[in-house]
Amino acid sequence: MERYIRFIQQISSLGAVFGGIILVFIMLLTVASVLFRIFGNAIVGSYELTELVIVVTIGFALVYSTMTRANVAVHIFYDRFSPSVQKMINIFIAALSLGFWGWMAWETLRMTIDRGWMERSEVFLFPLLPFRLIWVLGLGVLTLLLLALLTKGIFGRANK
Repeated sequence: MERYIRFIQQISSLGAVFGGIILVFIMLLTVASVLFRIFGNAIVGSYELTELVIVVTIGFALVYSTMTRANVAVHIFYDRFSPSVQKMINIFIAALSLGFWGWMAWETLRMTIDRGWMERSEVFLFPLLPFRLIWVLGLGVLTLLLLALLTKGIFGRANK
């Protein structure tokens, strides 16, 4: 199980680095777009380009924040419970998250298969399939991670 989680951690870390690079690109594109608008010009397709590439950042940010437990938690109440109650809360949250994100991954995959190469972006006419596949990959890795955390929560011992 630990090897499996380490493998997912390596994928999510790589995705987080790539997502960070994309965020810098988006930031520079946004600043350039604002500066160009000040002088009466616009960068054609900057909004569309931002929409397309942010998929990578969000897809892997979900995995990375789940992996590092950087998501929002209410420790004021959670820390007051005994380790066995905390274990039950962790199991419940992992099961609920697994159900939601697993469903989201499945529906996105179905939509991607149904639409295939047909859909394209409006300005640049990029095919949307690669971006949807990246999103499905991120959700798939997140689902596998949540399954591992649920399994670890059920069969592991209670701890803080």
